[in-house]
Amino acid sequence: KAERLAVEKAELAQRLADVQAAAVRTRDQEEEQLRRLSQAARSMTEERAQEEESCARSSTEARLAEQRIDALFQQLAEERLSNAELLREVTVAREAADDVGKPPWAHGFDRGRTEREGKWNARAQDMHRELDMLQKWKGDAMGVLQRLQSD
Repeated sequence: KAERLAVEKAELAQRLADVQAAAVRTRDQEEEQLRRLSQAARSMTEERAQEEESCARSSTEARLAEQRIDALFQQLAEERLSNAELLREVTVAREAADDVGKPPWAHGFDRGRTEREGKWNARAQDMHRELDMLQKWKGDAMGVLQRLQSD
């Protein structure tokens, strides 16, 4: 019986050693998994911070782009208004330039009355000066319109 107890004791001792070795391996594995988990958590935290920073930069860039777009739309609206005004002025200038080549009585002037009053020559000179200024202005306006159209 002592022999059997000794064998059983040896078996139990071996089992205890196996269980203790398994416990040590399990604890080592747990520690390794905890280390990996901790490293993964740190990595995810860093990635999240980088993504939040990138998102903030993108939001700022989008906001700035929207502001630039709004400014460009405002500028475009102002240019369109200016173009419409210039077009009206060019139309008036063109009509005036067309009328300059016609004889005075075609404009509804009473030549006899204007000559009697001695104003005909002064008026004709004024009209020629105005025509020269309108043609210069027309050339400038057409240049601006062409630049705007090419833009």
